[in-house]
Amino acid sequence: RPFSSSFGRKHAHFALLERPGYRGEISLDMNVVWLKRDVRLHDHEPLALAAALPEPLLLLYVYEPCHLQSDSYHEAHHVFINEGLADLDGRVRTIASGDDGGLTLRLGDAVEVLAALHALLPIKRLLSHREVGNAISRARNARVSEWADAHGVSWTQCAQDGVSDVRHSELDEGSWAKKWSAQMCRPQIDAPGSLRLVSGRTILRGAILPSVACDVAHTGRRPSAQHGGEAAGLATLRSFFETRGERYSEELSSPLTGWDSCSRLSPYLAWGHVSLRYTFQALSRRQEEVRALKRSGEETGGWLKSLAAHGARLRWRSHFSQKLHDQPSIEHENMVSTYDELRKDFDETKYEAWLNGRTGFPMVDACMRSLHHSGWLNFRMRCLLVSFASYQLWLDWRRLTPVMARLFLDYEPGIHYPQFQMQAGTTGINATRIYSPAKQAEDHAGGDYEFIRRWVPELEQVPREHMVEPHKMPPAVQRECGCTIGVDYPAPIVDGAASYRRAVSEFARVRAKADTKAEAAAVYEKHGSRKRPGGGGAREASGAKRRAGEGGAGADAT
Repeated sequence: RPFSSSFGRKHAHFALLERPGYRGEISLDMNVVWLKRDVRLHDHEPLALAAALPEPLLLLYVYEPCHLQSDSYHEAHHVFINEGLADLDGRVRTIASGDDGGLTLRLGDAVEVLAALHALLPIKRLLSHREVGNAISRARNARVSEWADAHGVSWTQCAQDGVSDVRHSELDEGSWAKKWSAQMCRPQIDAPGSLRLVSGRTILRGAILPSVACDVAHTGRRPSAQHGGEAAGLATLRSFFETRGERYSEELSSPLTGWDSCSRLSPYLAWGHVSLRYTFQALSRRQEEVRALKRSGEETGGWLKSLAAHGARLRWRSHFSQKLHDQPSIEHENMVSTYDELRKDFDETKYEAWLNGRTGFPMVDACMRSLHHSGWLNFRMRCLLVSFASYQLWLDWRRLTPVMARLFLDYEPGIHYPQFQMQAGTTGINATRIYSPAKQAEDHAGGDYEFIRRWVPELEQVPREHMVEPHKMPPAVQRECGCTIGVDYPAPIVDGAASYRRAVSEFARVRAKADTKAEAAAVYEKHGSRKRPGGGGAREASGAKRRAGEGGAGADAT
């Protein structure tokens, strides 16, 4: 049916295709690529699929109040996301036809945004990446799915995270690892060479919005946070595999050396500025390069060991996300319910001291203050913070996850909640690991405890022999170094030895119950590693069997 140009201008749901050689062609519908945690051009399957279809497409990002005002979202996330959006918008404009190409940005509920766009120009297909999200994301996805079904919109969700659609418990031994490897080894999706976007005169593009315009609930600066964007992420990846990563396996445990020797890719993977498959394949290529050098007789240093260690952690990343995918209740419920009887009383005073780095335990306080400043901390020190809060302060992990989600620039639900339960001891299949703040300081704070001196300046002049336990300094030494305990720096808010003994005793008591053993066995059958990916699976399996009925495992004071 022919339409006059005046009819097309009057009815905005008919879009003129803006492309070279345009001769008045009219599109009756469009496809929408919904960007979430995948703001990039490379290895982007939904974008490649949409680019190959005949209809024009819309690249849509929605600032959703349900996330913006949630307790797991922070202004630092917003800044990082916006940097990624700005980067992608610039890249898209270089390959989009016409002079008004770019991202389409909206503020509002996802369903309402999609409905409004659908009224302007009918959406034929909605394409996005699947996500292992928190309860907010899952509820939103359910509403979008219902809306799409009701309006005849086909919604395609593509995998990108190594998580299997088949539940872990339903796979044979080794099958999950094979599925993961198959997904990671698939050829990457090439970035499209050109894009036909819906005209910006038909659907306005919108703008990248600062946090104040989005009414972000939790604000504040992270002065040394990483910058977002595909370009920054790929540069970080290259520097790790070319130079920084050689000492990764030796230096990842220290917050000092880990700052440079860790990959620092976690926020780019979490927010999708770099794809997991791209990272894994870059790792594999680097391994082949190093092996070739070694075969030729060249010295390769610590590269092979470090690359293998990093590869194992990429697999573990997906393995933990699989747990939340298979059992979303992990976000809010103990995996073994018998642990519900522990940590009943939440001490707000201890919580505030922990959160603000004022516990009187120097390594704990240094780690927390560093985290506030940068949004990043190496894995071992994250474990220290959660272990200390969970065991020695006896705080329920469920009250800790929101604030730590805000603090971690690389907050990713699939890792966040299963890891919290693992470190808090409520999975039933992992050893009770209570990290000693003193030992972590001695091992990882530097030869002269420079990590503590930097982040806890009250202790800067404290003699080395008193740095781990400054509350034991004689009064004369306190006066001499200008640090009076209880005035300039707090005394310990708990007795470290007594709180350790209490935690060990309470967990041993609950672990010995028949119900605990039965539930732990069920958890292992559902989530336990069937194959040893880099070493962790066998330890998890054997530990689970002990705790499920072959005797209780004692606490590991690390």
